[in-house]
Amino acid sequence: MFIENVILSIGIFNGLMLAIILMRQHKSNPFLGLFLLVYSLILAKFLGYCQGYLGEESAFIAFGEQLDWLLGPFIFFFAKQYFGKRVRHKTLHFIPFILHTAILTFIHVQNILGEPVVISIHQLSMPVVKTLQELIYIFLSLKITRKSKLINLLLLLFTGQIFATLLLHVTTNLIVGSQILDIVIFSVMMLSVNSIAFIGLRKSTLFSKKIKIDKHESEGSSGNHKEIFEELDQLIQGEKLFLNHSLKLSDISEKLRQNEKVISRAINEIANENFNAFINRYRIDYAIRLLLSDTHKNFTIDAIAEDSGFYNKVSFYKAFKRITGSSPTEYRRKQSKGLKQVNL
Repeated sequence: MFIENVILSIGIFNGLMLAIILMRQHKSNPFLGLFLLVYSLILAKFLGYCQGYLGEESAFIAFGEQLDWLLGPFIFFFAKQYFGKRVRHKTLHFIPFILHTAILTFIHVQNILGEPVVISIHQLSMPVVKTLQELIYIFLSLKITRKSKLINLLLLLFTGQIFATLLLHVTTNLIVGSQILDIVIFSVMMLSVNSIAFIGLRKSTLFSKKIKIDKHESEGSSGNHKEIFEELDQLIQGEKLFLNHSLKLSDISEKLRQNEKVISRAINEIANENFNAFINRYRIDYAIRLLLSDTHKNFTIDAIAEDSGFYNKVSFYKAFKRITGSSPTEYRRKQSKGLKQVNL
């Protein structure tokens, strides 16, 4: 077991160190670092169990059983945030982890109180269920990667980790296999965890605020522009970015993980406007809702302008006139007659 332990120990040490580095350097998207941290702890659990340092009743072994539920969500969160997409209802993704933790905690407490709880379940059932959960998250991640070779490589490495871990469960619980098989399994696990960390550190596009792409990609195509424009519209409306009076194209580029020129071309092609005029349309639409809403009927025009994301009233008046054909005061007076109040 000496060679297997050395391989596993190297993987654990490197995984922990690289996880800390990734989380410290890239706080805006720490999920790859969290993934490596969790996986390193899982490897440490295996090492402790195989060496006899940790028994089946050990608290670390019990806690380690739940960690597998976190791998899928973390890699999925990383992929979503990398492409500037929000992860909705994050807590729901941790329900399996929370439920499993609650059940094992209950069993552990009952055992301490001298009232052991016996749950009849095959020892390999849970690893199989966890494997299925992780494969589902890989599938969900692949749907949003836009054929990104780099992210798909990470997902491929993660898939290798999944099956290596499942095979390790089989050899450990059923006491089958051989030393050579164990060496192969541990080598795959170590190489996978270190490859993921290495890619994360070496490829600046994984974390950099400005993504470097070649000239051909920066030009883009009509199809790509339409897709980018739809994502841009969803992002701006979903997060109400237009309310930020200092919003810049670089801010959008960072969130969408797209080159500024690509976003600008998409706006020009689809909306036939520049970035500032495009954003001002969202602000004017919002301002109109405020002007006609019952909650803002006593607000001044200047206050409406500020609440709509405009830096000054001059810009607001010019944009409002250009889009509606009338001033804010005239518009409010004309529309308020016989118009139902608009709820925000």
